[in-house]
Parts: sequence; structure tokens; C-alpha cells
Amino acid sequence: MEKLTREEVIAILEEAKQQGKRPEFSYMNFSGLDLSGLDFLRADLTCAILTRADLTNANLDYVDLTDADLTDADLTNSNCYYADFYCANFTRAKCHGADLTCAILTRADLTSANLDYVDLTDAILGYVDFTEANLTGADLTNANLEGAKGI
Repeated sequence: MEKLTREEVIAILEEAKQQGKRPEFSYMNFSGLDLSGLDFLRADLTCAILTRADLTNANLDYVDLTDADLTDADLTNSNCYYADFYCANFTRAKCHGADLTCAILTRADLTSANLDYVDLTDAILGYVDFTEANLTGADLTNANLEGAKGI
């Protein structure tokens, strides 16, 4: 998988925005990369490798992160409204204060993830693994938890 630099990511995001296209990052490697504060609105990050990536304060609204690897990633205070994290791996991810309103996390692995003060209002959390996850202060109002484990 191709590994990008922050500068390359910014250039791709800007080009897609100028052309009115969806930013395409599927199967790309962002491991350990500083992506803090970037606007990924509607981007395709299907099967992306985001291990140890810094996504603090990033805009991930409407982003497709199906099968993405977010192990040890930092999503503190990120916006993930209607993001699709189907089967994503959040093992040990830090998501403090993230907005995951209406996000799809079906079959995601949130083992040992820090989800304190995360907004999961109306999120789809079917068959999610919450084993040893920290949900202190998390808002699960109207969330679908069918088949969820460890909660």
C-alpha cells in the first residue's frame, strides 16, 4: 500500500474540492501520519491503514472508512457525522469527545478503545465489540446496540 505524506494528502483533498469530486484514498497507508485538523468531508478511505494516525479535530463527516484499520489512532474531538466505519478496527483508538452522531459502526472492533464523552446519538452499533472500551460519559441516545458485545 502506498504511504502518503501530509502534504500529499492536503494536495489531493484540495484538488478534489476544486474539481467537485470525492477525495479517493481507498487502500492507502496513513500509518503514523499527522492528519489533525484536515477536512476529509465525503472522502473514500475504504480499507485505509490509519494505525497510530493523528486525526484530532479532523472532519470525517460522511466519510467511508469501511474495513479501515484505526488501531491506536487518535480521533480526539473529530467530527464523524454519518461516517461509515463498517467492520473498522478501532483497537486502542482514542476518540475522546468525538462526534459520531448517526455513524455506522456495525461489526466494528472497539476493543480497549477510549470512547469517553463520545456522541454516539442515533449511531448504528450492531455487533460491535466494546470489550474493555471506556464509555465514560458517552451519549448512546437512540443508538442501535443489537448484538453488541462488552457493553
